[in-house]
Amino acid sequence: GKGVMGFFRPKLEEVRIKRHADLETAAHELAHLVDHRVPEIRRSWHSGKDWQVRREELRGLSYDSKKVYEGFAEFVRLYMTQPEHAQAKAPHFSKWFDDFVQRHEYGPAILKAREGMTAWFGQEAIDRARSKIGDHRPL
Repeated sequence: GKGVMGFFRPKLEEVRIKRHADLETAAHELAHLVDHRVPEIRRSWHSGKDWQVRREELRGLSYDSKKVYEGFAEFVRLYMTQPEHAQAKAPHFSKWFDDFVQRHEYGPAILKAREGMTAWFGQEAIDRARSKIGDHRPL
């Protein structure tokens, strides 16, 4: 639809983004894919120690407080691109997710993607802008 920067199709396990260099949208939509594949993630805000606190933190990140899964996708967007903000906005869920990443088979891939995304965001603004248009000339 109009105004949508990306989407996830569960039946096909397909992630699409509108702009090729939009790492934040890619991280958000990939979070939906991981959530779809790993039932433990949804259980994290439905059961276990501190589940209610984690649920409220994710609700606070969601654009719709009824859609906790959107809060999870927003958390992952922050976790991948600005980890300090993810930790500040959702400290209990961040601890749970750090533990999850350390023990789950997807953990190494998540951490590698985060390393690349935070490195990209750590560039000078002019270099980020150039990479979005494919201009890699030195200053």
